[in-house]
Amino acid sequence: MKSRKILIFFVGSLTILLGMFVFYVYLLRLKFKNPEVNYMVANPNTKNSYQSFTISQVHFDNLVDKKRLNWSPATEQLNWFPENDYLIKKIIFDINNAKYAIDYDICLYYSAQDSMGGPYRAVTGGFSEKLCFTAITKHQTNRIHKIYDLTKTPLYAPKGTRLFFNVVAYSLPRQNHSKPTYSVTVEYVPYQKGMSHFTTIRLPYIDGDITKDGIERPSYYQAPYKNDLLVKGFIVFNSFYHGKSHICLRKLKQGGKLLKEYCIPDLVLNDDTPNINPTKIYKVNWSISGERNELLGYYIKYTYNNKPLIYADGALWAIVKIPSNVNGVDAVLKDWGIVPRSFLRHYCRTTQAKGLNHPAFCAGTDCRIKTKRLNCATNFMPEANLCKHPLPPSDLKWSILNNKPFISWERSEFQSAYLFRANYLKNPWKCNSTVYPGDICTKPIKNNFYLLPYKIVNDHNVYTIWIHSVSYCGVVSQPSTIHLF
Repeated sequence: MKSRKILIFFVGSLTILLGMFVFYVYLLRLKFKNPEVNYMVANPNTKNSYQSFTISQVHFDNLVDKKRLNWSPATEQLNWFPENDYLIKKIIFDINNAKYAIDYDICLYYSAQDSMGGPYRAVTGGFSEKLCFTAITKHQTNRIHKIYDLTKTPLYAPKGTRLFFNVVAYSLPRQNHSKPTYSVTVEYVPYQKGMSHFTTIRLPYIDGDITKDGIERPSYYQAPYKNDLLVKGFIVFNSFYHGKSHICLRKLKQGGKLLKEYCIPDLVLNDDTPNINPTKIYKVNWSISGERNELLGYYIKYTYNNKPLIYADGALWAIVKIPSNVNGVDAVLKDWGIVPRSFLRHYCRTTQAKGLNHPAFCAGTDCRIKTKRLNCATNFMPEANLCKHPLPPSDLKWSILNNKPFISWERSEFQSAYLFRANYLKNPWKCNSTVYPGDICTKPIKNNFYLLPYKIVNDHNVYTIWIHSVSYCGVVSQPSTIHLF
């Protein structure tokens, strides 16, 4: 009996110790899975871990029309210059005394300077405008409090960029209300190599190009060379106007065939019924295939009393995953292979977008429309450096595996795929397996190794192996070579 009690005591103690150990492991995993969140907005007003920055001065400086005024802060902006690479988890907006105006547009912009000192300016549309939302205040509270929850798709904020938030209010000021103030709080964690990081891409490229049928002219994005473009969701922006909008994100085949679409319920906007959640993220989890020549597009149509509306302001921001080895300014302000360059040139030649009037499209003092159209295609969405200069593979090696030549190499920076070539003529561009059965010219491959399909019969044939890196934009590097004896 005594021994039985001892056994029960021993088993019970062991169970308790095991439970404590499991709980301790759980706490450790939780700590590393959810690192400490930092709060930061430039020029903080407080010394606590939670920091905020409030603009209290407003200035009416741009008359839009007789009934609407446009204001924005004149002396201060919400600036943030990341000291390191960060991932933005949440963005929290607060506007107090909001009923001073009827409609507010709040946008996040990125800008930077390249290695040559040239600016990537924050202009409406394109890569620099990362998200926007509108808030209508009639019959609503005097305080606007909105949160972008980006926990599952954190926006990448690399060192070397400048982030700033701009608020514009419309309508004549209501004299019986105090002037509004606003603040923005950013929650972020340090970015470490290997973490999933995301950015947003704007549809359409530039504001204000609506046909007489009330339809926004199309803009498209593609997958990087022979890869997939992962689209996790999208954000909708529909600024103040009277009417209805029909908004869809689309997955298409090159040529225009519709493969899939996600349409949100039609938005009806007027003074009394703003039926839009401006910070909602619509989840899609699409994969746009580069192998199958697929495109990401959209459809927006505006109507008023069932008639086309040709003046409106709307856009989508698709949230896309950045490839693991694409980092820095390249990832957020340049084209890393996702803009169809030929279509962009056509778009810039033909668009009637009002956003093209932005001075960023001028060449110095030359602001002719012809000059702006040329700069639209070259400077507005510049190709990333990784697209222009892919590095060739390094450290080529070969061995024998199952009596077949096995070639391996180190992965190169900025590569999207590899072209593998083996031939007797020692010319990487002339592979003729009919005349020379040993010649091989592969399609783009993702692996950093290749097993030749034939066995070595003797050592009298000398083959040269050529391996090229191909960038995310399809640019082929110089070859690396190794001789196979």
